[in-house]
Amino acid sequence: MNGKVIYFAIASTIGVLSALDNKLFFSMFAVYVLFLLIRKSFSKYKMTAIFAVFFIFFLSAKGSFLYKKTDFSGDETNFLIYFNKELHVDGELMKTYAADQKTGEEFAIRYRVLSKEEKAALPDFLLGKQCLAVGKLEKPALPRNKNAFNYRKYLNREGIHWVLKIDDIHFQTCKPQSSFLISLRILRQNGISYIERYFPDNAAQVSAALIFGERNLYEPEILKTYEKIGIVHLLAISGLQVSLLSGMIFIFGLRIGITKERMQNALLIVLPVYGILTGASPSVIRAVIMTILVLISLKFTFKHRLSPIDAVSIALMCYTFFNPFVIYNAGFQLSFTVSYCLILSASSILPRFKSHILALLATTLISQLSSLPIVLFHFYEISIISLLANLFFVPLYSFVFTPAALISFMIHFISPKLAAPLVNFFDSLVTFSNGIAHILSEFPYATVTLGRPHLIVLLLYVITLLLFFYLWEKKKVLIRIFWIPVVSMIIQGMLHYISPYGEVTFIDVGQGDSILIRLPHGQGTFLIDTGGTIRFEKEKWQERKKDFEVGKNVVVPFLKSKGITTIDKLILTHGDQDHIGGAHALLEEMNVKEILLPLIAEKSELERKIIKKADEKNIPVKFAKGQEGWKSGNSLFQILLPVEKQVLDRNNGSIVILAKIGGLKWLLTGDLEKEGEEVLVNNYKHTAIDVIKVGHHGSKSSTSDELLRHFSPKGAIISAGENNRYGHPHKEVLHRLEKYKIKIFRTDQQGAVTYSFRGNHGTFSVVIP
Repeated sequence: MNGKVIYFAIASTIGVLSALDNKLFFSMFAVYVLFLLIRKSFSKYKMTAIFAVFFIFFLSAKGSFLYKKTDFSGDETNFLIYFNKELHVDGELMKTYAADQKTGEEFAIRYRVLSKEEKAALPDFLLGKQCLAVGKLEKPALPRNKNAFNYRKYLNREGIHWVLKIDDIHFQTCKPQSSFLISLRILRQNGISYIERYFPDNAAQVSAALIFGERNLYEPEILKTYEKIGIVHLLAISGLQVSLLSGMIFIFGLRIGITKERMQNALLIVLPVYGILTGASPSVIRAVIMTILVLISLKFTFKHRLSPIDAVSIALMCYTFFNPFVIYNAGFQLSFTVSYCLILSASSILPRFKSHILALLATTLISQLSSLPIVLFHFYEISIISLLANLFFVPLYSFVFTPAALISFMIHFISPKLAAPLVNFFDSLVTFSNGIAHILSEFPYATVTLGRPHLIVLLLYVITLLLFFYLWEKKKVLIRIFWIPVVSMIIQGMLHYISPYGEVTFIDVGQGDSILIRLPHGQGTFLIDTGGTIRFEKEKWQERKKDFEVGKNVVVPFLKSKGITTIDKLILTHGDQDHIGGAHALLEEMNVKEILLPLIAEKSELERKIIKKADEKNIPVKFAKGQEGWKSGNSLFQILLPVEKQVLDRNNGSIVILAKIGGLKWLLTGDLEKEGEEVLVNNYKHTAIDVIKVGHHGSKSSTSDELLRHFSPKGAIISAGENNRYGHPHKEVLHRLEKYKIKIFRTDQQGAVTYSFRGNHGTFSVVIP
C-alpha cells in the first residue's frame, strides 16, 4: 500500500463532504470509483476498502452533525461557566470560549471590561476557573452582505450555538478546575503574557507568533502589509518549524547520551504537548500527526517505510474523522493542499533545481499556485510580489527569527539583564524587516484582486493547475507552460467586462448608507456613500487594536469579493459620518477615478479630510448640483438636488439622484428630510418612479405624503442599522409606505438588498430571507 493511502484519503474526504454539505458528492464518489476501476485497476479487496472508508467517514461526519445540538432555549440568564480556553482582551472587550459546567456546551463569550486594572488581571486570573456569571444568550450573527463571513455557521461547525454576552462575573465565586490540558493552556497564556510584558513591541509580536502561534499581538497595519506581499503564513507555526524542533530535540538527546529509542518515545510525548502550546492550528496538528506517524514507523519494523504521501494522507483521515467540520477551515485546506503538492513535487520537480535559491523559488511557486483557488475563494486577492518576498523572508523567519525568538525567550526567562542586548538587537532586526515588507507592499500591483470565483471558474482553476503540474512534471519548460494557470486568472478578471448582467446593491452598513451600482459589460461602477462608524470618546485603555470600521471591514471586503478594484464615481451625498466615514478606507484600497460632493456653502470636517486625501492621490473632486447628470451605456443619471444658491442644512443638502437602471427608475435621496423634499417636489414635475431609497434611514421627518404622491414609487428600500438607537425606520414612515401599497425592503431586517438585471429586466433578492 506504499503511496496508495492517498486514494483512501480522497474517499474519506468525499464521504465527509457528502454528509455535511451536498448530496451531489455521492455522484462525485461514483465518478471516483469509476476512475479507480478504469485507471488504477484496483482489486476487489481494495475497492471494498474504498467503499468502507467512504461510508465510515460519511457516518462519522453525519453523527457529528446530529450530535451538535444545543441544550439551551436562549432565555437563561444565570450560568456556571468554565473558562477552559485562552482569553483575548482588546481594549475594553474580552473574547473567549467557555463551557457550561452542567451540560459541557460551549459558548462564545463577550464581556465588556470595567476598568484598566481588571483588564490587566483578567487573562491570567480567569483561565482554568469555574465562575458564576449573569448574562444574555444571543444567536451568532448571520452574514448581512453577500460573500461576508458567516459567523453563525463558523461557530455551529465548532458545536457552538450561542454568544453569551456577560453583564457580570461573580469573581468571588471563581474556583480553579485543574487538568493537564488546562495546565498547558495556562502555561501558553502565561508565556504570551510574559513576552507581551517584557519584550519590545516588534520583538514581542514575532516571538509570540513563532513560539506560541499567537498573532493577536500584531498591529493590524503590519498584518495587512504581510498579507499584501504574501508572507503572512510565516507568522504561523509551520510544519517546517515542527520538523526543525523535533530534529533539534532528537539530536540534542543523542548528544547527551540518550538512546535513539528513548528519544523517539520522548518525541511521541513532547509533540502533542507542543501542538497544544502553540495553539493547535491545522498546520501544527497536521505536522504533529505526520511526525508521530513517521516516528511510529521507525520505531516498529514494517515491511515498507511510511512514505510522506501516506503520512499526510493518514494525517488527513485522522483529523477529519475526529473533527469533520475542520474540512471547511481555510487553514486546514491550505495546509493539506500545499503539503500534498510539495510532497508530490519533491521527487519529480524540485530535484531539478541544484541552486538553493532556485529551489526556494520553485517551492514558493508550487505553494502559491496550489493554494490559488483556496486563497481566492476565502480572501479574494493574490500577491504577485510574493515570490520575491518569500525569497527573502522565508530564510529570515525560518533560520534567524525562529531560533532568535526561542533563545531570547529562554535566556530572558533565566536572566532579563543577560538577554537584554540580544532582545534589543532582535527587535531592531524585526523593525528593519517590517520596513522592507512595507516598501514591497507599496509596489504597484503588489496584489491583484479577482474576487470570489464562481463554482465553474473554481473548477477551471483546478483543471488548469492539474494540467500545469502534470506538464511541469513531464519536464516541460516552465516559461512555456506558465500561461496555463494565468489563463484562468485572466478569464476571471475579464468576466465582468463580458457579462451582460448588472446590479444595484444596497449594502448593509448598519446605521448608514452605501449603494453599489455596477453596470453590465464594464460600462461603469459607481458607489453612492460608504457608510461609517460613529465613534464615542474613550479612555486609552478602552481603545481596541482591531477596532471595527464599516469602510474597512464591510464595504471594501464586499467590493473585493466581487473583484471590484476601480470606482468610476464615488458619490458622497453629504458630510455625515454614517454616509462618508468609510471613504478613507475606500480611497486607500480602491482606484477611485472621481469624487462627487454636494455643492453646499459649509463643508463638514470629514468632507475637508476627504478633499485633502483626494488631492494627495490626484483624484478629481467635483461639486454636484441640480440639472447635471451623465450617461453610461443604457443607464441615465440625473442630479436633482442640491439646488444652487438654496441654503439648506446638511441632510437636506444631500445629493439626490434620479436614475434609470435595468429598466427601472430610481430616486436615491441620501438623508433628505421634509424641507428638502418640498424643494424637490416644487422644482421637478410629477414623475412616476419604480423604487425610492427612503431618506434619512426612515426617520419620522422623511418620506412625506407629498413626496410619495408626487413620485408614486412602487418599491422602497430603507437602509438602517439592526436595532439602531434611533428607532429607524419610524412606524409613521412604514405606515405611509403601506398606505400607498409600496413594497418595502429593509437592510436592518433583510441585510443587503440587490437588484440583479439583464437589459431592462431584473429581480430583487435579499441576503436574509
